[in-house]
Amino acid sequence: GYLDQLNTEVNSLANLYNSKKEELVKIINKAKQQVTDWENSIREFNERFIGLPFKLSIGNKEEVILKIDKPTVEFTFFEKQEERKLEKKELLQALSQGERRALYLLNIIFEVQGRKKMGQKTLFIIDDIADSFDYKNKYAIIEYLKDMAVEPNFFQIILTHNFDFFRTLESRLVG
Repeated sequence: GYLDQLNTEVNSLANLYNSKKEELVKIINKAKQQVTDWENSIREFNERFIGLPFKLSIGNKEEVILKIDKPTVEFTFFEKQEERKLEKKELLQALSQGERRALYLLNIIFEVQGRKKMGQKTLFIIDDIADSFDYKNKYAIIEYLKDMAVEPNFFQIILTHNFDFFRTLESRLVG
């Protein structure tokens, strides 16, 4: 009896849902794509920058898909055969300057992927990006810059005071 009295409201609500269902599916698909873009950036970061005492992952996929929140990056810190999740603030205190700069590169990777996806012409001015990195990660940066250089819409001006970095960069990008 109670539901029969609400018949008009229930039908109105059902009609509203049905009329907006396609829009809701588009929103969810867009959110899934945003998660995928971040996951691709994190995967690329984890694969390129080896030897770091942490790995990254997306922590709140469900909230992102439902448009409740933006993607959050989780940090798994490895220390003495042990791994534990840390908040970004805690992680930054535990990392060296070079490791913190490597983490900063995640934002650059995400931005580069977005610009590549949109086909946006971009001039990157890169200033001493490899300072305070170990050899493996300097090489990872050089390889990333090389990958960026083959993109037709990307242009780079690279500044450095490190002659060894310059020579390696020159041999990989120019030669």
